[in-house]
Amino acid sequence: MERQRQGVERVLGQIKRELWLVTAADQDRRGGLVATWVSQATLDAEPAIIVVSLATNHFTRELVDASQAFSLHLISQRHSEIAFRFASASGKNQDKFTGLDWKTGLTGAPRIQDVVCWMDCKVRARLSTQDRVYYWAEGVAGEVVTDEPVLTDSDWFPMLTPEQLAAISGDRQRDIKLQRPQLRNWMENLPEGLEPVRKDS
Repeated sequence: MERQRQGVERVLGQIKRELWLVTAADQDRRGGLVATWVSQATLDAEPAIIVVSLATNHFTRELVDASQAFSLHLISQRHSEIAFRFASASGKNQDKFTGLDWKTGLTGAPRIQDVVCWMDCKVRARLSTQDRVYYWAEGVAGEVVTDEPVLTDSDWFPMLTPEQLAAISGDRQRDIKLQRPQLRNWMENLPEGLEPVRKDS
């Protein structure tokens, strides 16, 4: 079983995931984080539906639930320090936007100006799996700002200092410890509307 689990981890390690900055605001509160689970869910751009997954214990998730909106940003390698800022600590304890050029977007979410591209999104539906919330959101405005290649997690990790990498790894392990039992509980008690399959299938 351990060998099989390690095999799954190695397969997942082959996936190059873009680093997305997700920002949101509720009245005078604002925050943001780095997300790697952002996916286009429609072929049609009218409307364009994006699915985003956020951990339930993150401050940004609170802001998205309160405002029903967020902004997405893709960044480049020159934004490594900004990525670290949004990936570490919590917006409850610090203003992650200090020193950044940003403005309020169409939905009320903070929109960072110096990025590869951005999209303002309005939440249309959500699904909680206790450890995470999946948001189906409509992209209502967007712009490609530069033609720089976007930063992926496999590009970013080698750019981090040992101290930064240790901080990111520590945060990740704390999240896993907190979220794993929540996900298992959800899987054992699926909500109405989701059909369980036989455990031997």
